[in-house]
Amino acid sequence: MTINLQEENGTGLLREMLTCVKWMDKRVVTVLSTIHVPTESLPVGKREKDGTITQINCPKAVNDFRRCMGGVNRADMLKSYYAIDRKSRKWWHQLFWHFIHTALVNSFIISK
Repeated sequence: MTINLQEENGTGLLREMLTCVKWMDKRVVTVLSTIHVPTESLPVGKREKDGTITQINCPKAVNDFRRCMGGVNRADMLKSYYAIDRKSRKWWHQLFWHFIHTALVNSFIISK
C-alpha cells in the first residue's frame, strides 16, 4: 500500500512499514523511518531573520531526528579529537582499532 501526502512544509510517502518524509525549513531534510506515520506533525518554533519566532508544523520523524542526533554528533566530535587510527594493509586491523576507539569514547561518555 502506497500513500502520497502533500503538506504545506513537507511531503510524506508510506509504503508497507517504511515511511519517507521530506521536509524543508532552511534546507531539505529527508528521513526514513519504520516507527513514524507521515501524517504526524508537531508545532516547532522557527527563528526568522528579524529575530522573531514563528510556529510551524514539523513532521514528528524530523523532530525526533533533531532531538536525538546530538549524542551521535558529540561522540563523533570526541572521536575526531584523539585519532588512534593505525595504518595497516589488513582490513581487519583497521576495523579492530575503529571498535577499540569507539569503545573508549563510549566509556568516556558513560563515565562523565
